Amino acid sequence: MFFEHKLLLVILSFQFYGAFSEVVTTESGQLNGTITLSWTGQPFHAFYGIPYAQPPIDSLRFEPPLPVQSWNGVRSAVAYGPICWQPIWQENLPVMGEDCLTLNVFTKNLPSETNNVLKPVIVFIHGGGFRTGSASLEAGPRYLMDRDIVYANINYRLGALGFLATGSKAAPGNMGMKDQVLALKWIKTNIQHFGGDPNKVTISGMSAGGFSVTSLMVSQMAVDLFHGVITHSGALTFAMGIKHSDLESAIFIAKQMGCSSENPEEFVPCLKTKSPEEIINVAYTDAPYCKLISWRPVIEPDFEQERFLTEDPNESFRNGRYPKIPVIAGITANEFATGAYGALFENNLRQLNENYDEVAPNCFSYALAEDTKKVGDILRKAYLPFDTIDVRSFNNLNNFFSDAGIGVGVHRFVHFISNETDVFYFKFSFIGRYSLFNYPHERPYGVQHADDMQYIMSDYISPLYQKSDPESFVVERMTRIYEQFAWSGNPNNSTDEYLSEMNWPKHNSSTEFFMDIGTHFVEKHGLNLERYTVWDSLETSKANSLKFRMVAAPLLFGLVALFIKRASLK
Repeated sequence: MFFEHKLLLVILSFQFYGAFSEVVTTESGQLNGTITLSWTGQPFHAFYGIPYAQPPIDSLRFEPPLPVQSWNGVRSAVAYGPICWQPIWQENLPVMGEDCLTLNVFTKNLPSETNNVLKPVIVFIHGGGFRTGSASLEAGPRYLMDRDIVYANINYRLGALGFLATGSKAAPGNMGMKDQVLALKWIKTNIQHFGGDPNKVTISGMSAGGFSVTSLMVSQMAVDLFHGVITHSGALTFAMGIKHSDLESAIFIAKQMGCSSENPEEFVPCLKTKSPEEIINVAYTDAPYCKLISWRPVIEPDFEQERFLTEDPNESFRNGRYPKIPVIAGITANEFATGAYGALFENNLRQLNENYDEVAPNCFSYALAEDTKKVGDILRKAYLPFDTIDVRSFNNLNNFFSDAGIGVGVHRFVHFISNETDVFYFKFSFIGRYSLFNYPHERPYGVQHADDMQYIMSDYISPLYQKSDPESFVVERMTRIYEQFAWSGNPNNSTDEYLSEMNWPKHNSSTEFFMDIGTHFVEKHGLNLERYTVWDSLETSKANSLKFRMVAAPLLFGLVALFIKRASLK
């Protein structure tokens, strides 16, 4: 009976609204979207594949994005655009292309339906280690569209096409980050046409998306483009290889592509003539364990261009050079169990045991320490108590990968800013039926990196949940946290039936409050402090003698599947 009633509601909704949305006029041109349904059957307007920049092709490859040119007539916005070029990391990926700088907007009500009463906006930036992912793959709207918000998600350039950084004027880097800035500018200019309030924008991201939203906080290019931040499993404050360039990787790509010069002024124009698919894939040729080419934001040298980052984000946050806006930040309970699993492959395990001093700095994010041997010994003693690393070390390896790649950075981020702005810190520990990592008996091993996003973003990890599913209450909770935070800058709402048991205190360094989000909301103190203390001691030593700096997280989500697949073939 319930199914028949819901089916009738769906049919009536489509009959009443029609297949196409009302035409929306933006500053770039007119858009014709479509009507679709939320997970509970509520109709909403969807506008897909909206270009916010000119296609970064030919001479515009490796260049900052240019604003989209206005179009004539009504542009169809009923299907996602191509995803940005990336390695094949799963079957049946959507069509890829360089003409991928698009965003998508979803709203329950257009201004004509609400008497121009504007709603807060949530903009989601996808993860994937700056190498993989897209808005269409990871950020479906059907859960959030039951909430009273306007929702948008974006694509940005990935891998070498988005982050080639030669330390020269030829390619200073950060193209993908500048894409994000331009998308946010488009949203600020146009979101009111979809019923959104341009003065109440929350940016959210997971993994590389979390690194992105925290780096946007300290970029002068992004000033006044957003008013709240939600970061899942990512903060650039673990000094994620914050260099001024990655010329070595750029030269490697160029040589592999037949651009023989080591002068960026010569090989960058050469790379502009090559196949984008080849450029993306060449970085994934055979390499030693954990020594994968890493693409990420850099501190741009000054060539009189507009720079995305002008200093290490650690220094920006440490010295208060960021907007004092409310923040939600947190991690999952078992971030990188996949890293531990990959380490147990025979060849990788042998390398860890026989060549620990050589491979561990890249695996565990301390390759830029002044004395990697000393730092490595300290960390090994803290995380790997057995003389031989083997299956007994699985949980310890999980903690090591998780802390080095994600946890310590988020820990530092919330401690840098919580004395000057409102910070709500969390650990997500709810274990549902679906996970990105099932081990050892085809059931979830805890809560893996990105597992929490399945309760906020539809069409990701799990099938679309129904109200009868045991996970449905988590969807209600997480989307209501987003909604409440977008409206007020505070996730608490004692009058909401799904949030009434939650009393989420702000974080501060004396009480170390965080919210454990599991079957219940549980207020706790000191998230993983017993493990993070060793990293904090290294940071203290850095100021005195080690001059310690951390480098790129080795196994961000999106590369993990590629790495495990490659390792299993050896």
